[in-house]
Amino acid sequence: MLITTARWLHRFFVSALILSGLVFAGIVLGLRYWLLPNIADYREIIASSISQAAGQRVTIGMINGGWDGLRPHLNMREVDVYDVAGNPALRLEHIEGTLAWWNLAWGEIRLHSLEIDRPNLALRRTARGEIFVGGVWVNQPGSESGFADWLLRQHRIIVRKATLTWQDELRQAPLLELDQLDLRLENRGKRHRFGLHAVPPPSLALPFDLRGDLKGNDLGDISGWSGTLYARLDYTDISQWRSWMDLPFQLERGKGGVRVWLGLDGRKLKGLTADVQLKNVVARLRPDLQQLDMAVLGGRLSLADLAPGQLFQGSEFSFLLQDGTAFGPSRASLKLVPARGKKPAQGELKVDRLELAPLAVLADYLPVNGEMRAALRQVQPKGALYDLSASWNGSWPELQRYEVKGKFTNLAAGSYALDSGAQLPGFVNLSGHLDFSEKGGALNLNSRKLSLIFPKMFDHALDLDILTAQLGWSK
Repeated sequence: MLITTARWLHRFFVSALILSGLVFAGIVLGLRYWLLPNIADYREIIASSISQAAGQRVTIGMINGGWDGLRPHLNMREVDVYDVAGNPALRLEHIEGTLAWWNLAWGEIRLHSLEIDRPNLALRRTARGEIFVGGVWVNQPGSESGFADWLLRQHRIIVRKATLTWQDELRQAPLLELDQLDLRLENRGKRHRFGLHAVPPPSLALPFDLRGDLKGNDLGDISGWSGTLYARLDYTDISQWRSWMDLPFQLERGKGGVRVWLGLDGRKLKGLTADVQLKNVVARLRPDLQQLDMAVLGGRLSLADLAPGQLFQGSEFSFLLQDGTAFGPSRASLKLVPARGKKPAQGELKVDRLELAPLAVLADYLPVNGEMRAALRQVQPKGALYDLSASWNGSWPELQRYEVKGKFTNLAAGSYALDSGAQLPGFVNLSGHLDFSEKGGALNLNSRKLSLIFPKMFDHALDLDILTAQLGWSK
């Protein structure tokens, strides 16, 4: 019985396979010798099918067919896309498309490959925030982004030598034009990967690259999208971009190379990493601060959303002010987690090397509170910290737990008057390492040519050739 059933199933599947092959061969022969040679007679039917799938009226001026391997290939010219009012909004002079067999079986025209040559694309944002692509209103409330969503259902889209213009009437920005724009878009269900290369105006930047790996299926609902974006500009004038986008601080000048990675989750920024190599940077980090004038700025800066909390990192970060003040290169990270219910706030700081001398110079430029700025001016710290790490639970100054470790070399600081009236001594060339927490700690000193300054006790510095000491305490 089982042997008979197996033989029957084998014959059935073999017969079905042969029949499917004959049907497919019949379709191919029909396309090759009947439909494709007379494809122009079906121009309106094809345009109607694309219009129905895209949700917007599409017309085709001319069409002819051929083959791309075993797939039917269409060559279309004068393709017009109409807006909701029935007016021509976007014209594509030349499109080539290779049909996908599986979607033909389902009765919908989808393309294995769509290639567009030398289109002129005009993007515009009105003073009311309405965005138009070639005359098509893409962010109209309550409307579907039909044609754009249909494009995202195509397997591969290639655009060659396009010209794109962006007119932002809301920002009252000048017209931005990108030439020689090449785009390759690969779609696999909800996953969309693209690469873009374009030539901006020479005063703005050299040719740049933009890449993305995104997930989503509805351009009308950005909150449902996530993924990563990458931009590379080997040379750009960053200040010029202020006309079209907001910068996190006031930037008057800055030229050089920039690479940026963005992690997106809906409308939230999940992560940002920037590699910068800039010269002649003039910036103001806050309106009430002095203008920062840097000859050179370089390194990698990153921000990650830990949900909850944030992680800030800097790698090989350095700068040189026009007055000769130098900082870095240095590597540092700062992790901040807010309080959640009964769990206190948490923080963690790590620094591989920190030069203290530039801090007093930078006090007037950085967004620090007035008390810290005044203390830096009074103490005038110098020297360097190495392998510094600090962690804490709670909010300053009422910390529930804390731990600090680090090495210091050739530290120098002026005497400092506390609010209580007591005065901390100053010192020069203090070296050693420190390890302490809320439970106690240890201080190891190994200094040469040390000077101690007690302004209320001695009228001159107390000089020591060598000072070694080990101190410990506990609570």
